[in-house]
Amino acid sequence: MRTLRELARGGFGRVDLVALDSGRQAARKVFEPSLPMGQAERAKLLQRFQREVRVQGQLSADFVVPILSADLDSDPPSYLMPVAERTLQDEIAQSQGLTVALRTALADVLNCLEYLHELGFVHRDLKPSNVLRIDGRWVLADFGLVLPLAGQTTKLTATASGWGTPLYCAPEQMVEFRDVGPPADIYSFGCILHD
Repeated sequence: MRTLRELARGGFGRVDLVALDSGRQAARKVFEPSLPMGQAERAKLLQRFQREVRVQGQLSADFVVPILSADLDSDPPSYLMPVAERTLQDEIAQSQGLTVALRTALADVLNCLEYLHELGFVHRDLKPSNVLRIDGRWVLADFGLVLPLAGQTTKLTATASGWGTPLYCAPEQMVEFRDVGPPADIYSFGCILHD
């Protein structure tokens, strides 16, 4: 596998465009926290990265970016996913009003949220850059802040802490992150509508 270029960078890591040995291209997300932190904080972020892979890997590719393969034992751990055609952020920036393409994208996002919420998951980081077009369909990406099903998780967030993207997260998420539910994702969808 050969790295071609960096595609994106976030709080937990970076996403690179890579050429696979087969000649195909894929996107590889590598665990690489962007902020300096202590060993305990880094260990919790690593647990979040591993949770992201587990959760995303069990969900339908009709609604979520599929994981093609994962190497959680390497240092740093990483996983492969398909290369997106574009992000919703790109679509919004290039559109002139509420186009048919944007209406389709928004409907797809609502379908994705309905699917997640019916299964008991909360995304907690819904924003235009985390909605990708893959194989002609808009799906959700970046499950680093996902709240899994009850009983399938350990608490990785301290009480009275906030995580998320300020322009897109519900006010209660900035105060009590670990206890937010599906309404927080709906709030984020409303922020996307505002965009």
